[in-house]
Amino acid sequence: MLELIGVTKKFGGLLANDNVSMKVEKGQIYGIIGPNGAGKTTLFNCITGFLRPEAGRVIFEGRDITSMPANLICRAGIARTFQIVQVLDSLTVQENAMVGAFCHTNSRMVAEKKASEALDIVRLTDKSTSRAGSLNIAQKKRLQIARALATGAKLVMLDEAMAGLTEAERVQAVQIVKDINSLGITIVLIEHVMEVLMPVSDRVLVLNFGKKIAEDVPSSIVNNEEVINAYLGGHGNA
Repeated sequence: MLELIGVTKKFGGLLANDNVSMKVEKGQIYGIIGPNGAGKTTLFNCITGFLRPEAGRVIFEGRDITSMPANLICRAGIARTFQIVQVLDSLTVQENAMVGAFCHTNSRMVAEKKASEALDIVRLTDKSTSRAGSLNIAQKKRLQIARALATGAKLVMLDEAMAGLTEAERVQAVQIVKDINSLGITIVLIEHVMEVLMPVSDRVLVLNFGKKIAEDVPSSIVNNEEVINAYLGGHGNA
């Protein structure tokens, strides 16, 4: 469904992503991990059109989307959340989700229906009439997911959707990820904490200093010496 071929992104003299290649199959939960600053979010931004790589290609369902703007990539079927939560505080929870739905419709009735379905998946139906600004951080993260789902995305990219959550909130977030995947939606998931990501992922990419150091099934990743050294003995810089 998604393939990256030699994606490279620089910021001045800083090499944030260095010749990164990866493949995500339809229906997978694909995890991306790495130390703080390893280039994970930069890679997300290159995939979703917020940044344009200096080299390499991003292929979605056989189509080269490398140079497409973010709005057209969203319409093509890729939606994302943000590491730093971005919701429209003055709008209601329902209206925030409707913003995503308007990606594919001009009908308010259709947008309301899609938003309601998305809010139900992320367990926010009871907050639908509340202002988004009144939500706590865990609820705002779930609202971001609902907005992404309301676009009708085939591939949802979650950037640290569980960071900063309590243990109970993490458990709920993991279940939501599983529920979304059970609907046939492919998920690419960035998390910094391996213990959160490994149990739900079918395959995992590990970045360090902007480079891919491993890509494998979780059981092999956790025993990979280079991965262990990256977490215990050093920090990324991109």
